[in-house]
Amino acid sequence: MFLQWIPGAFKASAADLIAQASTSQTVVATKNLQKLFPFNIKRNLAFICYGGFYQGCCQEYIYNVLFTSLFGAGSAFKNVAMKVSCDCLLVCPLVGLPIAYLIKAAVFRHSVGEAYSRYMTDIKENKLLKRCWSIWAPAQCLSFAFVPTHLRISFMACVSFFWIIILSSISSEQN
Repeated sequence: MFLQWIPGAFKASAADLIAQASTSQTVVATKNLQKLFPFNIKRNLAFICYGGFYQGCCQEYIYNVLFTSLFGAGSAFKNVAMKVSCDCLLVCPLVGLPIAYLIKAAVFRHSVGEAYSRYMTDIKENKLLKRCWSIWAPAQCLSFAFVPTHLRISFMACVSFFWIIILSSISSEQN
């Protein structure tokens, strides 16, 4: 499970770099660092940690172990509907996204209250959950219905590459 950390971290870093390259806001703590690295190193570090820890390690357990024990291994409509509903209504808003904001807060040395405030602002003003659901509900339907278990995390990593670009853009609006 921990071997998933490296590709998850690398993928999230690359996606964040693309998101940063597509925006003009590339603030770095010092001007010397900005000359060497024209991107926000702390922001990228936060996505490396999130991609490695949550997307690389935790999702393997959540989707392949926990969901299978709760909802069964089958790809029948009922099983898929339960897994997608649980993911969209519980895992994403209560686990996955908050972890991203908490990791970012730790890297930027913000308080937990500040992380919560930023998360709620992004939900209310930047339509974070609507964007999340518009990508992940269809992707998870495909994943749980058609993708073999041993390829599920790889499939999700491909989808999450594009999701990280969106998440990075949304969550950086408040830096």
